[in-house]
Amino acid sequence: MERTSTKFAVDRGVATIMLDRPAARNSFNMDLAAEMLASIKEAEASPDVKALVVTGNGGTFSAGVDIKFLQHSLATGRPQAASKLGELFNQTVVSISRLPIPTVAVVRGHAVGGGFEVMLACDMVICADNAVIGDGHMKQNIVGHLSLWQMPRAAGLQKAVELGLTGKTLSGREAQEYGLVLRAVPEEMLARELETLLSQLRDKSLPALKLAKRLIRETAAVPGIEEALGFIDAEKARDTAAWKDMEAGMKTFVDRGKARG
Repeated sequence: MERTSTKFAVDRGVATIMLDRPAARNSFNMDLAAEMLASIKEAEASPDVKALVVTGNGGTFSAGVDIKFLQHSLATGRPQAASKLGELFNQTVVSISRLPIPTVAVVRGHAVGGGFEVMLACDMVICADNAVIGDGHMKQNIVGHLSLWQMPRAAGLQKAVELGLTGKTLSGREAQEYGLVLRAVPEEMLARELETLLSQLRDKSLPALKLAKRLIRETAAVPGIEEALGFIDAEKARDTAAWKDMEAGMKTFVDRGKARG
């Protein structure tokens, strides 16, 4: 498809979606949401893609849904247009969260409002230590949306309440301390930090990556260790592709040990 608001590329087993409306702080309009959904589906369908990176052009990640578009739609008597954009945006966040492959957000500048939700939908976040991160809605007395569900799972209840009720935003370094991001580094080191992480994913089996991610997510809701053990064993036995690669990995490990003597 023709892309006017995003850029999409695949390189060495990693798909990258770049939000590309820098003049609008990479906020989501209809085109950006539709293009991103298409790119997510393309990445998921590819047998060669082992990870997805989401980032933004122009020194910022995203300010979320395009508020000017929403205001104009409502002012001109077209509330259905505003609702449609909200639906598309929500589909985007859910689609990222449900991807079976690992996802990484790379954040420069602002990740606020809906941009914060997109960031939290990714499995891991690497950000600049001077980034501006947070829900932010309550600064305008607007109650947040999906972030109200995401924040307690990432940062714990008390910190989520603080962020959701005050609208407080955090620096990248503070966001790391809150548990909202994996790592915060000086902006000039973001590319190197990302490549280090991706290099540790590229050499892994795709079936094994998918199974491990799914087990991590699904066992979080299992209350006891015995139940978790039974579930993990059953899922491993069922996933023949991952099990085949695990057997090959064990053989390689043993062979290397023999070679060392």
